[in-house]
Amino acid sequence: MAYKMVKTNKVDFEHGSITKNILQTALPMLAAQARRAAELFTGEAIPDRRLEEVLSGLTAQVRNVVLIGMPGCGKSAVGRALARRLGKEFADLDFLIAERAGKSIPDIFAQEGEDAFRALETQIVREAGARTGCVLSAGGGVVTREENYAPLHQNGVIVHLRRDVSLLPTAGRPVSQSTDLRELWRRRAPLYAAFADLTADNAGTIEDAADQIIKELEKL
Repeated sequence: MAYKMVKTNKVDFEHGSITKNILQTALPMLAAQARRAAELFTGEAIPDRRLEEVLSGLTAQVRNVVLIGMPGCGKSAVGRALARRLGKEFADLDFLIAERAGKSIPDIFAQEGEDAFRALETQIVREAGARTGCVLSAGGGVVTREENYAPLHQNGVIVHLRRDVSLLPTAGRPVSQSTDLRELWRRRAPLYAAFADLTADNAGTIEDAADQIIKELEKL
């Protein structure tokens, strides 16, 4: 089997527990209000099943899909395919960081250091996580700061995209170039697992990966 999707146990970080958000509170409340208004107008009861169907559709439209994983695992490519298939906007957070800084990520690392990069990354994560209806591709090290969890998850579902370490490229990736990839994976694997709602093994084509993720999202 090329792809395996599994649900992962959610860890509540000390400072990163999910607060009530649009998917948990606003949409159900609005749907319930619309149901009551329709029932008063038509004089007919709307079954719970119909309300659940409408709410599920609305949730899918506004929900973000956030891809995390090792550098070079295919997050940007799969993310673009997902966005196209789901009719959502795509945002590559590394691109937004470089755009905000006015320089490439390797240049940020070389000139300002990793701490400066991570601080800017967290700023971009907060802005992007506040959006709705997007597919977001996060940088490989986004999980190294637990404060990134809540904004990424507040309006979305997080998918850990995995790929065999031997297939991961390192060009243009400062951390991958300076650290043994297997050691990097050993350190980050539990962090990815803690952030993720779903895990996908990217061992085939981009479209296959996107298709499998979509099927799993439909089950939520």
